Amino acid sequence: MKSKQQNPPLPPATSSISGYATPVPDWSPMSTPAWNPSSRTPTHGDTTNQSSSGALPEPSAASSQQNIQHQLFDHRLVGIKLKVIVKNEQHKQSEVVAFLRLLQGSYSLQRPYYTSTQCLDPESVLITAKHPNPTRDNGLLVVVEGEHCGKYVRRIHHRYDNDVAIISLAVVAKNPDGGAADRLTGEQLELTRSFLCVGEESSGERKKGDALMEQIRNQARVHRAK
Repeated sequence: MKSKQQNPPLPPATSSISGYATPVPDWSPMSTPAWNPSSRTPTHGDTTNQSSSGALPEPSAASSQQNIQHQLFDHRLVGIKLKVIVKNEQHKQSEVVAFLRLLQGSYSLQRPYYTSTQCLDPESVLITAKHPNPTRDNGLLVVVEGEHCGKYVRRIHHRYDNDVAIISLAVVAKNPDGGAADRLTGEQLELTRSFLCVGEESSGERKKGDALMEQIRNQARVHRAK
């Protein structure tokens, strides 16, 4: 599916992606213990392997082959806080915030728990990304599949193609310290909801994001009304 180009004052779109939604593959076993929703025992410590520069290394080929079967097991998502749906064997469903870690060469999904974390094990609980509503989720989103995986985006508008909702998105650059507002990169994408996951942001960050997107959304409404 091709990217769209927006009229000035924004720079032209520079990326494209092919295909509609793809099915989420089956999950592979993890060696870490499962998160029990009723458990109060956090997993302490972070044994993430890091280089001397502080950068996160990519997993080895063996661990990548083992773990990449889960949609969220991608090194480009390491450290990004995502909203996921967790369902246990009793079919009790919870929405939690989780992030990906690279632990001793293998991926591990973690959820913040007080001052530490707990491990989410896809072998014991069903874990799926919380995909956005194409018509109204205007908050922070993260691309979790395809060539643009790991990019932060915000919804501009949506359209339908053969009854499939296509979301027009503006790629944004996150401020590292979270103080200043996001920045529009000028890149735009068109993706279906299965490529996206709702990201975590505070109410203040959401307001700044809405202000950032106000002009481009108004331009899109005017253009579509013609």
